[in-house]
Amino acid sequence: MRKSIYFTLSRKDQDKIPNTFVVDNKVGGDDYTFWIKEFEKKNYDIYFVNWDDYSNQIFLNTYHYNSSKFVEPKKLTPEDAIFLYKQEGFLLPENISRFHRMLDEIELTGAFIINNPKTIRWNISKEHLYYLMENDAKVCKAYEVKDVINRVGSGEKFVVKPKIASRGDGLILINFKEDLNKIKNLEDSLENYVAQELCNGIREGEKSLFFIGNNYSHAVLKVPNPDNKNEIRCNKSAGGIVSKYEPTEEEIEYSKGIMNLISKKYPTMYSRIDFSYHNNEPHIIEAELLNPSAFAIFARVGEEFAIKLVNFLDKLISKHLTK
Repeated sequence: MRKSIYFTLSRKDQDKIPNTFVVDNKVGGDDYTFWIKEFEKKNYDIYFVNWDDYSNQIFLNTYHYNSSKFVEPKKLTPEDAIFLYKQEGFLLPENISRFHRMLDEIELTGAFIINNPKTIRWNISKEHLYYLMENDAKVCKAYEVKDVINRVGSGEKFVVKPKIASRGDGLILINFKEDLNKIKNLEDSLENYVAQELCNGIREGEKSLFFIGNNYSHAVLKVPNPDNKNEIRCNKSAGGIVSKYEPTEEEIEYSKGIMNLISKKYPTMYSRIDFSYHNNEPHIIEAELLNPSAFAIFARVGEEFAIKLVNFLDKLISKHLTK
């Protein structure tokens, strides 16, 4: 049986170029292009869709990659797989409830979803760090903002950021008591933010290790903009620099430990563990399990990673189809 997989990819210049699907890929490189080639080798029908076009179990604009044209959209079925990969804009406050509705609807179709919906729902908020803290993982600790206000000014540094956001959007560094003025305009919505202790090694970089299932694949080092000493965000969109990284055995084991802890409760397929050094030890900043950029091209393992990832996912999809 020929299998089908849908990739959610943001479509660029939709109005200007109406009859094609030009992918709007702002960060992370074009790793997905390698994945698509591997799925095509395995005789998949591959569809490009935009999550924002979803309604009543149908992606209204469905582009068939294999034939390079838009096709008549159809309802998702248990025979389909969907890779919730790039969803530009869904983490904006005005869109998140719509995203959850889409996820609920897709799950009702019985389609195979990458990553697991339970894992997506848990990981979409930075509150996922609380679970790791409760299980004694080394974490750059997260708190409700109201619980750290009285600690500001004692030498501790905190990063206040939305519980649901990406790429460091909305991040505020809180160091001195006068910095509390920066969050005054957030007082009516502080429950939507988290305060995380600042990893004191962040300027030396954030190390990102990638996993297929619970197996380590590759790593990159993301360093904040070297020309801005006040910048702590490692995102490329904030001027960060991404480069290939060879982690130590200790760093791999630390990240594996985090993955094993997560997968006890939340199934994982395709994941990234971001950590920095804090007091000379690795401390996780975030677990990225929803749609992490793989940076495989930056790590110079684009094709190699694609083969491993697609082989792994194809086995899971085939198992799903035999149920």
